[in-house]
Amino acid sequence: MEEYRDLGKEIKALDREIEKCKREITKDSVKGSDRHFPYTQHRHVIEGINATRLKKLEMQKRIAELKRLEIEDIIIRIKDSKMRQIVRMRCIDGLSWQSIGYRTGYDPSWVRKKFVEFEKSQKSQK
Repeated sequence: MEEYRDLGKEIKALDREIEKCKREITKDSVKGSDRHFPYTQHRHVIEGINATRLKKLEMQKRIAELKRLEIEDIIIRIKDSKMRQIVRMRCIDGLSWQSIGYRTGYDPSWVRKKFVEFEKSQKSQK
């Protein structure tokens, strides 16, 4: 779950790569011949964006977005409101244990302990 913020950074980086890929023009040349006799060979230059690379980048971005949605879904389904707040503040907002403790009114070490227990329970359910 703590990978949520890293996924956000990855999505932003992929967005930049996608935009860069859309601006880059790829050129190549191919050989061809006339359709009719004497079948003279010609060289043709083709150019455009690298559609294969663009599709791969867009797929990577979609996978990262889906992982983020899965994490959000896990957080939404946490029944205990206190635990849901702690997990949201830590994983999505990226707050420190001290900040979470201050906002919830609990000792930061207790908040951290509860979070670790929650993570362990999530891993054992898989």
